[in-house]
Amino acid sequence: MEALGRCRFVVAPPRHFVYPAVLLLLAEEPRHGYRLVDAMLRLGFGPVDRPSIYRALRNLECDGFLHSWEESAAAGAARSVYGLTEAGFAALSVWMGVVGAERDAFDSMLKRFDALDEKP
Repeated sequence: MEALGRCRFVVAPPRHFVYPAVLLLLAEEPRHGYRLVDAMLRLGFGPVDRPSIYRALRNLECDGFLHSWEESAAAGAARSVYGLTEAGFAALSVWMGVVGAERDAFDSMLKRFDALDEKP
């Protein structure tokens, strides 16, 4: 379907999706910020820009959900690596509850669509 007007029918991350996604990816393994972009794309929710990732990292660290440390690179300047704190794991659990509730709501919508008698 072609995107028309203001209604865009494209795959895009849900609003605020970047926070639980970053927490999940960092729970799997600590990473550099730049490595999160490709990992986010592999989640399958459409494009996520680099500034959004770095803004989320900054916000999550300010909230105490992440900690960072410098890791020397083979060439060039040291890079920041991010990992979850205990509070970050707790926040991830809460977010997964929210994601589950949203999934249930989407499942309900799909069932109602499937139950329609007439479909164009």
